[in-house]
Amino acid sequence: MDKSKKRRKRLCVTINEVQVLREIRRLKERGQKLGLSDDEIYHLFRPSSTFLVFKKLLPKAGLVYFHTKLFHLYRHRFKFIIAVTLVVLVVVTLALDLQSSAINYIYNDKCLISKSLLREWTGPYFSCDQCQNLTHVSALSQVSGDEAVLGSGYGAVPYVQAVLGSGYGAVPVLLKGACRDWGAVNTFSFQFFKELYTSNPEILAEQSNCQFFYYGTDFRSLEDVFAMSEDRAAGREGEERWYVGWSNCDVTLANTLRSHLGSMQFLPKGAENEYLLWIFMGSPGQGAALHIDYVGRPSWQAQLSGTKNWTLIPSPGCSHACRPLTVIVEPGDIFILDTNLWYHSTFIQPGDISITIGSEFD
Repeated sequence: MDKSKKRRKRLCVTINEVQVLREIRRLKERGQKLGLSDDEIYHLFRPSSTFLVFKKLLPKAGLVYFHTKLFHLYRHRFKFIIAVTLVVLVVVTLALDLQSSAINYIYNDKCLISKSLLREWTGPYFSCDQCQNLTHVSALSQVSGDEAVLGSGYGAVPYVQAVLGSGYGAVPVLLKGACRDWGAVNTFSFQFFKELYTSNPEILAEQSNCQFFYYGTDFRSLEDVFAMSEDRAAGREGEERWYVGWSNCDVTLANTLRSHLGSMQFLPKGAENEYLLWIFMGSPGQGAALHIDYVGRPSWQAQLSGTKNWTLIPSPGCSHACRPLTVIVEPGDIFILDTNLWYHSTFIQPGDISITIGSEFD
């Protein structure tokens, strides 16, 4: 007995009834396409005997149709289950990802406009006149004592400011050997900072409130930095390279660090931020990737150890008039730069680890 006969026997219908059911279903579908309801379709068959057959066999017609569809579905049940499962997994994954992205956006990016785009629109004005004639970063020889300041009294002007004029701060300048006599050159090292910050657990706890930049390393805090091995800290061959930066917002530590710094007569009197200090330290290799800062003021950066290459790119609005600049900052040099105006990246040359300390000024 073939499968169709088995199904007819199971449903208690003859082959003639099946043919009638198919014709009735075809007529019903045509009526539905024309917008007729079931009652209207029934009415079309009255008072003929065909209506009685239709009304009697309609439930069976639906049952045969349903059974046929279910049978085909059953034959491919495994494919169907797998397909439905995959679709559900994809939908759930996308939903969770969208939910996570939405939450991160709400809590971390509270602005509809990206920070970088907003920064381009509302950041400090950068006149292309200040960079269009620059072919290199000016390097000024070290000045000290009376030579550091031109004039006297209230009208005294820092030497660097006198040289750069209105471009002071906006135009990058390298002060050769300006900090080579500072005590920090011989004092600051990885071990110095490790002992300074780990001597008291409260110091590291307080440091968690300050900014920390891990620059693609596996570190997430200063505690992680100072837990690395001596070989990695020294940048020895075969060890994973590293580069980090952090702000020091502890008054006591700031005073300790500043006690090792020397004269800063190249800056306007009272202009320097005497509280917040930035430290950048790492082994040879890539330092900071290309970026722009949002600190609001220019800064000085004293290179105490290692040699660092800087790449500077002007604001996109001045790309037609200004060119990228590069400069090599060696131990004992001070680099003055407005990192809010210039996109910049750094690279530490092979040799000693790089240690830089700096601050912002008006």
